[in-house]
Amino acid sequence: MTVLLLILLLAQRDTFYELYNEGEKAFQSEAYEQAVVDLEKAVAIRAESSPSARMYSMRTMKYHPYAYLAEANFWLGRPERTRYYLELSDKYKEASFLDDRTANRLAVIRKATLGTFDPADLPPSETVDPVEEFTPLLGAMLNENFSAASAYLERMIAESPDDQRLADLQKNLDDFIDARRQERLTLDAFNRKLTTSLDAARRALTDGDDQVALSRYQQVLALDPENQEAKFQEEALWQRIRDKWNEEGRNDDEIEKLERQLEAQQAEFQEQNQALMEETRQSKREANLAQKEIRRLILESEKVPEPEPKLTWNIKSYADRSIWGTSAYFRTIHFKLVHDVGMEWVKLYRKHDKGLIQEWQLDGKRNFSSPYLRRYQFANPDGSIYAVVRDVAGRETIVENTYDFPAGRKPFFRENWFQGTVMTLICMLIAGFFFHKKWRIRKAFRQRFNPYIAGAPVLNESMFYGRGMTLKQILNTLHNNSLMIYGERRIGKTSFLHRLNKELPLLDDPEYHFIPVFVDLQGVKEVDFFHTLEQEIALCLEPMGISLEPAPDPLDSRQFISRLRKYIRALKEQSEKKPKLVLLLDEVDVMNGFSEHTNQQLRSVFMKGFADHIVAVMAGIHINTRWKSEGSPWYNFFEQIELKPFRKNSADELIKNPVEGVYTYTNDAVDRIMEITGGKPYLIQKMCLNLVSHILAENKRKVTRQDVEYVFKGIAKEFYGAVTDG
Repeated sequence: MTVLLLILLLAQRDTFYELYNEGEKAFQSEAYEQAVVDLEKAVAIRAESSPSARMYSMRTMKYHPYAYLAEANFWLGRPERTRYYLELSDKYKEASFLDDRTANRLAVIRKATLGTFDPADLPPSETVDPVEEFTPLLGAMLNENFSAASAYLERMIAESPDDQRLADLQKNLDDFIDARRQERLTLDAFNRKLTTSLDAARRALTDGDDQVALSRYQQVLALDPENQEAKFQEEALWQRIRDKWNEEGRNDDEIEKLERQLEAQQAEFQEQNQALMEETRQSKREANLAQKEIRRLILESEKVPEPEPKLTWNIKSYADRSIWGTSAYFRTIHFKLVHDVGMEWVKLYRKHDKGLIQEWQLDGKRNFSSPYLRRYQFANPDGSIYAVVRDVAGRETIVENTYDFPAGRKPFFRENWFQGTVMTLICMLIAGFFFHKKWRIRKAFRQRFNPYIAGAPVLNESMFYGRGMTLKQILNTLHNNSLMIYGERRIGKTSFLHRLNKELPLLDDPEYHFIPVFVDLQGVKEVDFFHTLEQEIALCLEPMGISLEPAPDPLDSRQFISRLRKYIRALKEQSEKKPKLVLLLDEVDVMNGFSEHTNQQLRSVFMKGFADHIVAVMAGIHINTRWKSEGSPWYNFFEQIELKPFRKNSADELIKNPVEGVYTYTNDAVDRIMEITGGKPYLIQKMCLNLVSHILAENKRKVTRQDVEYVFKGIAKEFYGAVTDG
């Protein structure tokens, strides 16, 4: 897959902005055909225009391809494509970030393309805005309504007979009209000849005269080398003629003679058509030249000033005077450059000797932010600099910045004494941090630091290890499912429920607000079961300002459901999110001794209309999911998750991390602890608790395998009793 992606990236290495820049350069040089090709490739990659399209890193550019495409197609005489791209330019609101020159041209082209050109309806030229005075003329030319174009220009000449520009326009318009008409005549003649040859080839093919058909199709190819029908039929006819002559027993010489005859005939066809094709091309060239001159005369009438680059300097300077009285002159130079047209390069010079400081190739960019030139040294106090900017049209502009260095020393924060003081303080802080850490370690050792817990549930977050992935799994499942956490004794089920009890209120869920309720069922009698659940829920909701009248004792399932419904209604009023009560039921094995009826009643709580607002996480060694039948209360109700002993990496963390920086374990000691405990977290904590006590008595800070063996001999009986009894 990686190789395929690399191939695709290499095959399509042109980015939209590279293609756009190429298209813009072609447009500026009036190579409109190439401009259309490059710009259409750019919009195929990025369709949406933008005043600040991201190129690479943080660099942006004005991206308005549809304005250029509309104008290029206009000058190429394609009214339908012009209208299409004008609509896209409007869709992406390009007019809001076009430069004045482009916006004025586009306004003229829009009116010329979408207007009507009946000479009787044309307004007198003195009533037309100067920018728009040639709009009807352009529109008439685009739609080849030459009579309307001539009529409008004649009216302008009659009103301003001494205007040489109008006279030049008249001459070029006449040349354009003559050339375009001649082009149309030669194209018509060319197309008629092509159609005649194609019809003759098809008739010969129908009549079964393969040689004549082949000759006529070759004549078609001489006129139109890309004609697909002629290409296909020429190859098929050659093969058919060869096969037929071979069947007739003709020799190779006769076949070669026929091939030479047909090749000579095709060359003759091409020579005959060369004059007609050249005449067509010449007419097109003359029309394009005349149109180009008309375009120049019209666009020069806009009188829009040439765009100038805008350069913003950001310069800091100082003179560094030494103790011997000499000075060095430094500048930190940075500038931002914006131009309405693309720029080829910018060069930065010193003014006093015209020496080059730095040069950047911009490759058609319109925005440029220079890198910082830090501590650039000048030879004298004349710190003046200037930039020379060259745009894609070949125009060069000079932008100056005049500056003299201030007298005096450099700022205090650049002085050696200040920088030395800062470095000394940093070193002192690092040393202080190091010695403080050492002091804390020694203090912990003196105070007989022992963080391990054996017997009680783990409530300290820093001592909760090895269950991170299981915790995430449960947090992702609780939205819709109740869960059963099971495992052997002392495997950490109670500690896990306590961790859930802390994590759930902090969970930032977009849909649910989780309210955990921890319930320890150890010692709870069946008659008190629902009353116990209700009491724990009430205690959890009381800090939220939610309370009901005291519950009756005993409390049956129907009364419990009624009160639960009221609690959920109150929670809904408090939160915009859906409330979700999560019953964390520990020591759920007690319920195995309850009647099937009580189990069925609890299960029905999670099947009521408010079931979307309550789930349970039960923890125990096991709970009966099969009683008398497959329809028993808990059959297929839970998502079951087993807590297993720790793997090697989790066991290593539980052994080493709590005492990191205070005590250490050898690798042999860790392996032996893992072997003795089987990865069971309770036994690991019990073993480590005794090991730390042992090395403290020995005034040591490292646990070895010998220490593990020694401690294990002393607690082996208690150790295995904990496995069977706990």
